[in-house]
Parts: sequence; structure tokens; C-alpha cells
Amino acid sequence: MEAALAAAGATPSVVVETPGYAVVCALVSAGLGVAVVPEMAARTAATPVGSRHLEPGSLRRTISVAYRTEEAAPVADAFRALMRGAFGRAARHV
Repeated sequence: MEAALAAAGATPSVVVETPGYAVVCALVSAGLGVAVVPEMAARTAATPVGSRHLEPGSLRRTISVAYRTEEAAPVADAFRALMRGAFGRAARHV
């Protein structure tokens, strides 16, 4: 994100960093700033926030399938196969 902003000539003023989108959306809803969050986080925020789509570019996101490691995961394997089929080459690490 920082590289994309720098390429656009912008320098963000980061006041708070948090790994939780719920906190980020709550801060935005309280009028304490703006943030870049996944659309799903903005859409499902407990506090109301507006959202705008960013133009496609070099921003990418990695997502993973989470499953319990202490047992066989045939459902996770089936879901990974489904994602590979849906996203083709983009899902090479799935």
C-alpha cells in the first residue's frame, strides 16, 4: 500500500495501526480518519462506514484456506480445488 501511495505522490499520515478491520472501521466511523480495507470488512462493519472501489492496479491480496491441522481436511482440500478451478492461474498457491 505504501509503495502504491508513493507512486501516486501521496504520503499517508499513519496515526494508528491495528491488525483488526473492526477497529479500523470503528475509528473511521467515529470520524478519526480514512482507511483502505477489504470491501467485505467495510460492508459488514458493526459501525456504519462508506466505501469506494479503488481502481485496479498493482495492489494484490493473498488469502488462505484455514483448517484444523490435527485431522484430515478433505473439505479444505475440496475447497482448495474449487478455488483453483474458479481462479485458474491466480490460485497457483492455493
